[in-house]
Amino acid sequence: MSRISNSGRIFIFMGDVLLLYVALFASLFVRYSFNISSDILRVHIVPFSILFVLWILVFLIGGLYEKHIRVHKNRLPSTILKVQIINSLLAVVFFYSIPAFGIAPKTTLFIYLIISFLLISIWRVYGPLLFGNNADQALFIASGAELAELTRELKMYKGYPLTVADSIDLDSESDIVATLRKKIDSHPNVRIIVADLENQKMNVALSYVYELMQKRYIYLEIHSVYEDVFNRLPVSLLDERWLIQNISLLPSKTYDVLKRALDIVVGSIAFVVSLPFYVLAYVLIKLDDAGPLFFTHERVGQNGKLVTIVKFRSYGVHYEKDGMAKEQRITRVGAFLRRSRIDELPQLWNLIRGDLSLIGPRSEIPKLVHVYEQEIPYYSLRHMVKPGLSGWAQINQKDPPKFSAEVDKTKQKVAYDLFYIKHRSFLLDLFIGLQTIRELLSRRGI
Repeated sequence: MSRISNSGRIFIFMGDVLLLYVALFASLFVRYSFNISSDILRVHIVPFSILFVLWILVFLIGGLYEKHIRVHKNRLPSTILKVQIINSLLAVVFFYSIPAFGIAPKTTLFIYLIISFLLISIWRVYGPLLFGNNADQALFIASGAELAELTRELKMYKGYPLTVADSIDLDSESDIVATLRKKIDSHPNVRIIVADLENQKMNVALSYVYELMQKRYIYLEIHSVYEDVFNRLPVSLLDERWLIQNISLLPSKTYDVLKRALDIVVGSIAFVVSLPFYVLAYVLIKLDDAGPLFFTHERVGQNGKLVTIVKFRSYGVHYEKDGMAKEQRITRVGAFLRRSRIDELPQLWNLIRGDLSLIGPRSEIPKLVHVYEQEIPYYSLRHMVKPGLSGWAQINQKDPPKFSAEVDKTKQKVAYDLFYIKHRSFLLDLFIGLQTIRELLSRRGI
């Protein structure tokens, strides 16, 4: 399924690039009354090509390449309009800061905003139909809460490449083979089997599944389908065998070395740039309640090592018992520091020192770690990598756990963390960084 989903997004991306140029040519035709020369095209094509690279990045930050954007089409027009307004402002800054191009296309940009908005909106709504928007029917065979969650999601939204023709719950069936044969006979259009072959209850059906493969049925692993739909791992479906096969401690030494170098470079630059905020925070905190500037607390880092995290103090009194109980009287200045994310800036020192990375699972309070390790399978695997200032769970989980032990929410967070550990790469880190910028600009926070 990942191959189908990625192909669809590549198809949309290529259409976006093509339409950016079509919109440019159309805007020039309108601007110059349908009489444009090769000189006009030549003057505009180079700078706008540079801009298009930046604009595609804005598309990415704006969420226009998320798979759910096809599902929730009602969000498309407003999202595209906002993105294109940002792109037009970016173009104004670009042309006026680099006068060497010799153009200041104010009228062209205005016309371009209208034309590109219309073209890309139409493309995003109707373009997928050209690629094949009709979902393939599939038979799902698994057990547990994840099966119900997955089938419910695919039935509810019609933008995925798969739809649920039927399902078999391994926990409630006594004769798996007989039920599977019956389901296959009653759904002649089904050519895809999505199953959990790691489940011991599937052993009796393996021969029949193999027989179906010889009849040109397609088998998809349910873990992969679940990952594609939710961007997290199905924790209750995992076992030691699957984890050993799929979770690697080190993707490559090059990745680790370069990631550490990037942490140091970005952290050092950001630390220097943020120094004026230290002065601002000091003045505001002292004027507010004259208390200490910093607040430190212990978190669990890579390989279970305890690290001391530093933040600007945002509460009147920080009282912690085993790292869990906290007096919740936030100060007036503290509310501003937290809302603006200024309170997080001292963690740049943790980044430079190597306690944290730019991207990784969020660090956790030791006492909560002890609770979660008892309640959540494979929780400790999230400590295989260095914790991060931002991460996959932070940009995906809309209702994350806070300061108390919230097992159900943390199970979902661990599912995102394990997804990151499995797939971590420079491209994924870059994507998380761009989405983090989007979250911060939208003021939803990380």
